[in-house]
Amino acid sequence: MLADEVKFDEPLRLIAIPEELTLARESYALDLRTALKELEKAALNDNGDAAAAIAHMYLNKSIVTHQRIACAEEWAKRGMLCDSAYAHWVYAWVCTENGDMATCIHHLRIALSKGFAPAAYDLGKAYEIGWGVRSNIEESIRHFEVAKALGHFSAGLAILDTSLSSGSDLGRYIVARIKYPFVKAVWNLRVLCGK
Repeated sequence: MLADEVKFDEPLRLIAIPEELTLARESYALDLRTALKELEKAALNDNGDAAAAIAHMYLNKSIVTHQRIACAEEWAKRGMLCDSAYAHWVYAWVCTENGDMATCIHHLRIALSKGFAPAAYDLGKAYEIGWGVRSNIEESIRHFEVAKALGHFSAGLAILDTSLSSGSDLGRYIVARIKYPFVKAVWNLRVLCGK
């Protein structure tokens, strides 16, 4: 779908627009049509991350169309042909919309193998709650640690939250590794309260 043929909504959240696409990055918050045009140009010249960004825009409803999921899938597949980790991650979320959790987990793993931090975080969440995989707290924490090492901003808190809510010795171990006194105080308070 061309940028001139679609309606736009407010951007729901920031998407990962490739660094080299300066105009698209600058215009995303102000003018989605210009951002989409720049992304389309780059995607049609085999920039997989640009194709993934377009897919992400469809998926997060920044672009309004009744064929939102089909368009997101089409652009994500184009990005995957260019070996984009971001495209695999977006395609994983397309798969959740289609109810295909096995394929979702498969593409999250591919994105993770390419070093994409959000994929590690999402796999951590999947293992935490048993979403498409068997619930496994240790595996969840392992993925959160990978996400943290890759620079994901929420992974450190997810490690703590998962550890504390599991009530395991692993939670105590992780808190012992954390240097912030207030976190230790929260853990001790939970233990004293029997939680």
